[in-house]
Amino acid sequence: MKEKKKSDTSLSKGFEELTAIVREFESNDLDLERAIPKFKKGMELVRELKKRLSEIENEIEEIKKEFRDVEEELPDEAF
Repeated sequence: MKEKKKSDTSLSKGFEELTAIVREFESNDLDLERAIPKFKKGMELVRELKKRLSEIENEIEEIKKEFRDVEEELPDEAF
């Protein structure tokens, strides 16, 4: 259980970091030499966040599938 909390924190932290990078670009105060590594870091974060979100989506689908199996086993009066 502790491991999932750590992953959630990483997801949240990654999104905050990506948001900060986007704000820097939107401010137009970023010079080209600083912009390139920031852009690269942002793209790496996007890749990591997409991967983690996909993993979370798969976990949710598995939970829903498991719940459907349990739901089918219960008598109709239970609902």
